[in-house]
Amino acid sequence: MTAPPASTLPAIGRNAPCPCGSARRYKQCHGRDEAPLAPAALLAMLERRLARTPGDLAGWRLALPLVVGGDVADDAIGASLTTAGARPLRVAVVTAYFREDPATLARCHASVSAQTYPCRHVMVADGHPHDAIDGWDVMHRRLARPSADYGDTPRAEGAEAALAAGCDAIAFLDADNAYRPRHVESLVARATAAASAWTRSARTLHLPDGRILPGMQSDDHVGHVDTSCMLLAGDALAMAAAWRAFPRELSPIGDRVFAGMLRARGFTAAHTGAFTLRYTVAEARYYAVAGIPVPPTARAPIAIAPIGAWHRSLSADARRALDRALGFALDDLLRPMLAAAAA
Repeated sequence: MTAPPASTLPAIGRNAPCPCGSARRYKQCHGRDEAPLAPAALLAMLERRLARTPGDLAGWRLALPLVVGGDVADDAIGASLTTAGARPLRVAVVTAYFREDPATLARCHASVSAQTYPCRHVMVADGHPHDAIDGWDVMHRRLARPSADYGDTPRAEGAEAALAAGCDAIAFLDADNAYRPRHVESLVARATAAASAWTRSARTLHLPDGRILPGMQSDDHVGHVDTSCMLLAGDALAMAAAWRAFPRELSPIGDRVFAGMLRARGFTAAHTGAFTLRYTVAEARYYAVAGIPVPPTARAPIAIAPIGAWHRSLSADARRALDRALGFALDDLLRPMLAAAAA
Protein backbone atom coordinates (compact mmCIF):
# COMPACT_ATOMS: atom_id res chain seq x y z
CA MET A 1 0.00 0.00 0.00
CA THR A 2 0.98 3.60 -0.48
CA ALA A 3 0.09 5.89 2.41
CA PRO A 4 -1.46 9.36 2.11
CA PRO A 5 -0.12 12.40 3.96
CA ALA A 6 -0.46 12.33 7.73
CA SER A 7 -2.79 15.34 7.84
CA THR A 8 -6.46 14.82 7.04
CA LEU A 9 -7.09 17.97 4.98
CA PRO A 10 -4.35 18.54 2.42
CA ALA A 11 -2.74 21.96 2.68
CA ILE A 12 -2.80 23.80 -0.65
CA GLY A 13 -0.17 26.49 -0.95
CA ARG A 14 -1.06 29.65 -2.86
CA ASN A 15 1.66 28.93 -5.40
CA ALA A 16 0.97 25.20 -5.57
CA PRO A 17 -0.70 23.67 -8.64
CA CYS A 18 -4.48 23.96 -8.36
CA PRO A 19 -6.01 20.61 -7.32
CA CYS A 20 -8.50 20.83 -10.18
CA GLY A 21 -5.68 19.85 -12.55
CA SER A 22 -5.79 23.04 -14.64
CA ALA A 23 -1.95 23.35 -14.48
CA ARG A 24 -2.39 26.89 -13.11
CA ARG A 25 -1.34 28.01 -9.67
CA TYR A 26 -3.99 27.70 -6.99
CA LYS A 27 -4.02 31.48 -6.40
CA GLN A 28 -4.72 32.03 -10.09
CA CYS A 29 -7.45 29.41 -10.29
CA HIS A 30 -9.79 28.16 -7.55
CA GLY A 31 -7.90 30.04 -4.83
CA ARG A 32 -8.60 33.49 -6.26
CA ASP A 33 -11.41 34.28 -3.83
CA GLU A 34 -9.16 33.68 -0.80
CA ALA A 35 -11.80 31.39 0.80
CA PRO A 36 -10.53 27.88 1.61
CA LEU A 37 -12.20 25.06 -0.24
CA ALA A 38 -14.72 23.05 1.77
CA PRO A 39 -13.77 19.35 1.95
CA ALA A 40 -16.73 18.19 -0.19
CA ALA A 41 -15.98 20.82 -2.85
CA LEU A 42 -12.31 19.88 -2.87
CA LEU A 43 -13.13 16.18 -3.22
CA ALA A 44 -15.58 16.85 -6.07
CA MET A 45 -12.87 18.87 -7.83
CA LEU A 46 -10.39 16.04 -7.38
CA GLU A 47 -12.91 13.45 -8.58
CA ARG A 48 -13.39 15.35 -11.82
CA ARG A 49 -9.63 15.61 -12.24
CA LEU A 50 -9.07 11.90 -11.54
CA ALA A 51 -11.87 10.82 -13.87
CA ARG A 52 -9.90 12.55 -16.65
CA THR A 53 -6.46 11.34 -15.55
CA PRO A 54 -6.80 8.19 -13.41
CA GLY A 55 -3.06 7.59 -13.47
CA ASP A 56 -2.50 10.81 -11.51
CA LEU A 57 -1.08 9.41 -8.27
CA ALA A 58 -0.64 12.89 -6.76
CA GLY A 59 -4.36 13.51 -7.21
CA TRP A 60 -5.26 10.25 -5.48
CA ARG A 61 -2.97 11.15 -2.60
CA LEU A 62 -4.85 14.42 -2.17
CA ALA A 63 -8.28 12.79 -2.40
CA LEU A 64 -7.79 9.76 -0.17
CA PRO A 65 -7.24 11.60 3.16
CA LEU A 66 -10.56 13.43 2.70
CA VAL A 67 -12.33 10.06 2.66
CA VAL A 68 -10.18 8.26 5.22
CA GLY A 69 -10.41 11.14 7.68
CA GLY A 70 -14.18 11.38 7.44
CA ASP A 71 -14.06 15.00 6.25
CA VAL A 72 -16.58 14.16 3.52
CA ALA A 73 -19.80 12.27 4.22
CA ASP A 74 -20.28 8.94 2.48
CA ASP A 75 -23.24 10.22 0.49
CA ALA A 76 -21.12 13.06 -0.95
CA ILE A 77 -18.44 10.73 -2.30
CA GLY A 78 -19.06 10.43 -6.03
CA ALA A 79 -21.38 13.44 -6.05
CA SER A 80 -19.26 15.10 -8.74
CA LEU A 81 -21.08 12.87 -11.22
CA THR A 82 -24.83 13.02 -11.71
CA THR A 83 -27.19 11.07 -13.93
CA ALA A 84 -29.42 14.10 -14.55
CA GLY A 85 -30.09 14.08 -18.28
CA ALA A 86 -28.20 10.83 -18.77
CA ARG A 87 -29.61 7.90 -20.70
CA PRO A 88 -31.23 5.66 -18.08
CA LEU A 89 -29.81 2.19 -17.66
CA ARG A 90 -31.51 -0.77 -16.00
CA VAL A 91 -28.73 -1.84 -13.64
CA ALA A 92 -28.31 -5.19 -11.94
CA VAL A 93 -25.79 -5.72 -9.15
CA VAL A 94 -24.54 -9.32 -9.08
CA THR A 95 -23.28 -10.77 -5.80
CA ALA A 96 -21.87 -14.28 -5.51
CA TYR A 97 -21.84 -15.60 -1.96
CA PHE A 98 -20.42 -18.72 -0.38
CA ARG A 99 -20.15 -19.15 3.41
CA GLU A 100 -20.42 -15.51 4.49
CA ASP A 101 -22.38 -14.97 7.70
CA PRO A 102 -25.89 -13.42 7.55
CA ALA A 103 -24.71 -10.08 8.95
CA THR A 104 -22.11 -9.70 6.21
CA LEU A 105 -24.66 -10.54 3.52
CA ALA A 106 -27.16 -8.13 5.05
CA ARG A 107 -24.57 -5.32 5.01
CA CYS A 108 -23.81 -6.06 1.36
CA HIS A 109 -27.49 -6.02 0.39
CA ALA A 110 -28.25 -2.92 2.47
CA SER A 111 -25.58 -1.01 0.56
CA VAL A 112 -27.26 -1.93 -2.73
CA SER A 113 -30.69 -0.98 -1.39
CA ALA A 114 -29.32 2.42 -0.31
CA GLN A 115 -28.10 3.39 -3.78
CA THR A 116 -29.17 6.77 -5.11
CA TYR A 117 -29.71 5.15 -8.51
CA PRO A 118 -32.25 2.32 -8.82
CA CYS A 119 -30.76 -1.12 -9.32
CA ARG A 120 -31.76 -4.74 -8.95
CA HIS A 121 -29.74 -6.99 -6.67
CA VAL A 122 -29.01 -10.53 -7.92
CA MET A 123 -27.55 -12.79 -5.23
CA VAL A 124 -26.23 -16.20 -6.24
CA ALA A 125 -25.55 -18.88 -3.63
CA ASP A 126 -22.41 -20.81 -4.46
CA GLY A 127 -23.71 -24.10 -3.05
CA HIS A 128 -24.53 -22.77 0.45
CA PRO A 129 -27.80 -20.79 0.25
CA HIS A 130 -29.29 -18.73 3.08
CA ASP A 131 -33.06 -19.27 2.99
CA ALA A 132 -33.70 -15.91 4.65
CA ILE A 133 -32.54 -14.15 1.47
CA ASP A 134 -35.69 -15.39 -0.24
CA GLY A 135 -37.54 -12.76 1.81
CA TRP A 136 -35.29 -9.88 0.69
CA ASP A 137 -35.91 -7.67 -2.31
CA VAL A 138 -33.45 -9.59 -4.48
CA MET A 139 -33.36 -12.09 -7.30
CA HIS A 140 -32.03 -15.12 -5.41
CA ARG A 141 -30.48 -17.95 -7.37
CA ARG A 142 -28.91 -21.13 -6.01
CA LEU A 143 -26.18 -23.31 -7.42
CA ALA A 144 -26.61 -26.95 -6.43
CA ARG A 145 -22.97 -27.34 -5.36
CA PRO A 146 -19.97 -25.08 -4.76
CA SER A 147 -18.21 -24.14 -7.97
CA ALA A 148 -14.77 -23.94 -6.29
CA ASP A 149 -13.69 -21.08 -8.54
CA TYR A 150 -13.69 -18.03 -6.24
CA GLY A 151 -17.20 -17.03 -7.29
CA ASP A 152 -16.56 -16.92 -11.03
CA THR A 153 -19.33 -19.36 -12.00
CA PRO A 154 -22.00 -17.72 -9.79
CA ARG A 155 -21.01 -14.30 -11.18
CA ALA A 156 -21.61 -15.60 -14.71
CA GLU A 157 -24.88 -17.22 -13.59
CA GLY A 158 -26.07 -13.98 -12.02
CA ALA A 159 -25.06 -11.88 -15.04
CA GLU A 160 -26.94 -14.20 -17.39
CA ALA A 161 -30.03 -14.06 -15.15
CA ALA A 162 -29.88 -10.25 -15.07
CA LEU A 163 -29.65 -10.00 -18.84
CA ALA A 164 -32.54 -12.43 -19.25
CA ALA A 165 -34.59 -10.20 -16.92
CA GLY A 166 -34.03 -7.20 -19.20
CA CYS A 167 -31.18 -5.39 -17.44
CA ASP A 168 -28.83 -3.46 -19.72
CA ALA A 169 -25.97 -2.75 -17.32
CA ILE A 170 -24.30 -5.04 -14.80
CA ALA A 171 -22.22 -4.18 -11.76
CA PHE A 172 -20.62 -6.69 -9.41
CA LEU A 173 -20.31 -6.63 -5.64
CA ASP A 174 -18.45 -9.32 -3.72
CA ALA A 175 -20.36 -10.40 -0.64
CA ASP A 176 -17.86 -9.05 1.90
CA ASN A 177 -17.74 -5.59 0.30
CA ALA A 178 -20.19 -2.70 0.32
CA TYR A 179 -21.07 0.26 -1.86
CA ARG A 180 -21.22 3.88 -0.76
CA PRO A 181 -24.58 5.45 -1.70
CA ARG A 182 -23.52 7.05 -5.01
CA HIS A 183 -21.53 4.11 -6.37
CA VAL A 184 -23.97 3.00 -9.06
CA GLU A 185 -25.09 6.54 -9.95
CA SER A 186 -21.52 7.73 -10.45
CA LEU A 187 -20.71 4.69 -12.62
CA VAL A 188 -23.80 5.21 -14.79
CA ALA A 189 -23.08 8.94 -15.09
CA ARG A 190 -19.47 8.34 -16.13
CA ALA A 191 -20.42 5.54 -18.51
CA THR A 192 -22.91 7.84 -20.22
CA ALA A 193 -20.64 10.88 -20.35
CA ALA A 194 -17.71 8.88 -21.71
CA ALA A 195 -19.83 6.61 -23.93
CA SER A 196 -18.03 3.78 -22.16
CA ALA A 197 -19.08 0.14 -22.13
CA TRP A 198 -16.69 -0.60 -19.24
CA THR A 199 -16.56 1.78 -16.30
CA ARG A 200 -14.84 1.54 -12.95
CA SER A 201 -14.67 3.24 -9.57
CA ALA A 202 -11.99 3.64 -6.93
CA ARG A 203 -12.05 1.83 -3.58
CA THR A 204 -11.05 2.34 0.00
CA LEU A 205 -9.60 -0.55 2.00
CA HIS A 206 -11.30 -1.76 5.18
CA LEU A 207 -10.60 -4.43 7.78
CA PRO A 208 -13.43 -6.94 8.34
CA ASP A 209 -14.69 -4.91 11.31
CA GLY A 210 -15.14 -1.90 9.03
CA ARG A 211 -12.09 0.13 10.05
CA ILE A 212 -10.76 2.11 7.11
CA LEU A 213 -7.08 1.89 6.25
CA PRO A 214 -5.04 4.94 5.17
CA GLY A 215 -3.60 3.51 1.99
CA MET A 216 -4.18 2.29 -1.55
CA GLN A 217 -3.10 -0.76 -3.49
CA SER A 218 -0.05 0.32 -5.46
CA ASP A 219 -1.52 -0.78 -8.82
CA ASP A 220 -5.04 0.55 -8.32
CA HIS A 221 -6.09 3.13 -10.93
CA VAL A 222 -3.19 2.29 -13.27
CA GLY A 223 -3.65 -1.42 -13.91
CA HIS A 224 -5.76 -3.49 -11.57
CA VAL A 225 -9.55 -3.24 -11.79
CA ASP A 226 -11.28 -5.04 -8.94
CA THR A 227 -14.47 -6.96 -9.71
CA SER A 228 -16.57 -4.86 -7.33
CA CYS A 229 -15.44 -1.64 -9.03
CA MET A 230 -16.82 -2.62 -12.46
CA LEU A 231 -19.90 -1.69 -14.48
CA LEU A 232 -20.51 -3.34 -17.85
CA ALA A 233 -22.92 -1.92 -20.43
CA GLY A 234 -23.41 -1.83 -24.18
CA ASP A 235 -21.08 -4.05 -26.16
CA ALA A 236 -19.25 -5.17 -23.00
CA LEU A 237 -22.35 -7.07 -21.87
CA ALA A 238 -21.31 -9.81 -24.28
CA MET A 239 -18.46 -10.44 -21.82
CA ALA A 240 -20.67 -10.67 -18.74
CA ALA A 241 -20.61 -14.47 -18.72
CA ALA A 242 -16.88 -14.72 -19.47
CA TRP A 243 -16.20 -15.45 -15.80
CA ARG A 244 -16.59 -19.12 -16.68
CA ALA A 245 -14.56 -18.89 -19.88
CA PHE A 246 -11.12 -19.48 -18.37
CA PRO A 247 -9.61 -22.44 -16.50
CA ARG A 248 -10.41 -22.83 -12.82
CA GLU A 249 -6.70 -22.68 -12.03
CA LEU A 250 -6.82 -18.95 -12.88
CA SER A 251 -9.76 -18.18 -10.59
CA PRO A 252 -7.62 -16.80 -7.72
CA ILE A 253 -6.70 -13.94 -10.07
CA GLY A 254 -9.99 -14.00 -11.98
CA ASP A 255 -10.56 -10.23 -11.82
CA ARG A 256 -7.19 -9.61 -13.49
CA VAL A 257 -7.87 -12.24 -16.13
CA PHE A 258 -11.36 -10.85 -16.78
CA ALA A 259 -9.99 -7.31 -17.11
CA GLY A 260 -7.30 -8.60 -19.47
CA MET A 261 -9.97 -10.23 -21.62
CA LEU A 262 -11.89 -6.96 -21.80
CA ARG A 263 -8.79 -4.98 -22.77
CA ALA A 264 -7.84 -7.58 -25.38
CA ARG A 265 -11.22 -7.02 -27.02
CA GLY A 266 -10.72 -3.29 -27.27
CA PHE A 267 -12.51 -2.08 -24.14
CA THR A 268 -10.87 0.69 -22.13
CA ALA A 269 -12.24 1.38 -18.67
CA ALA A 270 -13.51 4.90 -18.01
CA HIS A 271 -12.89 5.96 -14.38
CA THR A 272 -15.28 7.79 -12.09
CA GLY A 273 -12.42 9.16 -9.99
CA ALA A 274 -14.50 8.43 -6.89
CA PHE A 275 -13.85 6.18 -3.86
CA THR A 276 -17.35 4.68 -3.86
CA LEU A 277 -16.46 1.06 -2.99
CA ARG A 278 -15.70 -0.18 0.53
CA TYR A 279 -13.37 -3.12 -0.09
CA THR A 280 -12.67 -5.60 2.70
CA VAL A 281 -9.13 -6.88 3.19
CA ALA A 282 -8.20 -9.59 5.69
CA GLU A 283 -4.63 -10.54 4.82
CA ALA A 284 -2.05 -10.32 7.58
CA ARG A 285 -0.01 -7.65 5.80
CA TYR A 286 -2.80 -5.08 6.07
CA TYR A 287 -2.94 -5.44 9.84
CA ALA A 288 0.83 -5.08 9.94
CA VAL A 289 0.80 -1.91 7.81
CA ALA A 290 -1.85 -0.42 10.10
CA GLY A 291 0.12 -1.36 13.23
CA ILE A 292 -2.68 -3.64 14.46
CA PRO A 293 -1.99 -7.08 15.98
CA VAL A 294 -2.62 -9.77 13.38
CA PRO A 295 -5.62 -11.89 14.44
CA PRO A 296 -5.66 -15.67 13.94
CA THR A 297 -8.47 -15.18 11.41
CA ALA A 298 -6.20 -13.22 9.04
CA ARG A 299 -5.94 -14.76 5.59
CA ALA A 300 -2.81 -15.71 3.72
CA PRO A 301 -2.21 -13.81 0.47
CA ILE A 302 -3.21 -15.40 -2.80
CA ALA A 303 -0.55 -17.92 -3.77
CA ILE A 304 0.72 -16.94 -7.21
CA ALA A 305 3.49 -19.55 -7.45
CA PRO A 306 1.07 -22.52 -7.95
CA ILE A 307 -0.62 -20.63 -10.78
CA GLY A 308 2.75 -20.09 -12.44
CA ALA A 309 3.66 -23.75 -11.93
CA TRP A 310 0.37 -24.87 -13.49
CA HIS A 311 0.93 -22.59 -16.48
CA ARG A 312 4.46 -23.91 -17.00
CA SER A 313 3.14 -27.48 -16.86
CA LEU A 314 1.04 -26.88 -19.98
CA SER A 315 2.39 -27.87 -23.33
CA ALA A 316 3.38 -25.11 -25.73
CA ASP A 317 0.32 -25.87 -27.85
CA ALA A 318 -1.96 -25.69 -24.80
CA ARG A 319 -0.47 -22.34 -23.76
CA ARG A 320 -0.99 -20.93 -27.25
CA ALA A 321 -4.59 -22.18 -27.28
CA LEU A 322 -5.22 -20.60 -23.89
CA ASP A 323 -3.76 -17.28 -25.05
CA ARG A 324 -6.05 -17.35 -28.10
CA ALA A 325 -9.08 -18.00 -25.92
CA LEU A 326 -8.18 -15.22 -23.49
CA GLY A 327 -7.15 -12.83 -26.25
CA PHE A 328 -3.84 -11.96 -24.61
CA ALA A 329 -0.59 -13.63 -23.58
CA LEU A 330 -1.15 -14.97 -20.08
CA ASP A 331 2.58 -14.96 -19.43
CA ASP A 332 2.56 -11.16 -19.70
CA LEU A 333 0.12 -11.06 -16.78
CA LEU A 334 1.78 -13.73 -14.67
CA ARG A 335 5.41 -12.69 -15.04
CA PRO A 336 5.26 -9.43 -13.01
CA MET A 337 2.97 -11.03 -10.42
CA LEU A 338 5.39 -13.91 -9.91
CA ALA A 339 8.31 -11.50 -9.66
CA ALA A 340 6.50 -9.39 -7.06
CA ALA A 341 5.57 -12.48 -5.03
CA ALA A 342 9.17 -13.66 -5.05
CA ALA A 343 10.59 -10.28 -4.00
